[in-house]
Amino acid sequence: MSQNELPTEITQTVYVILRQMRYDEKPRVVIADYDLSTLTRDPDELCVTLGCHEITLPVPQDVDVIGAHVENLKEQKKKVMAEAQVAINRIEERIQSLLAIEHKG
Repeated sequence: MSQNELPTEITQTVYVILRQMRYDEKPRVVIADYDLSTLTRDPDELCVTLGCHEITLPVPQDVDVIGAHVENLKEQKKKVMAEAQVAINRIEERIQSLLAIEHKG
């Protein structure tokens, strides 16, 4: 979507939910774009819909969409490269370990 195709505002139905997962110390109020209480299957989880509202928010128009997308891709690239380096290091350690065993024998 190009910059000039962005809507000036967006209207969304949001649900105000009282939620407590089994690991939470106390319930918290959260906002979701769907009714979480309809998906709760864990009997130890508290999930109650407190209300439903339709809200309209302005969409920022001064965002460099292409630039932001490029930055996101650069961050993804860094993450992939770091993960690959970890895997390469593990493989290299394994190779060195095998070579050490071979030279001992």
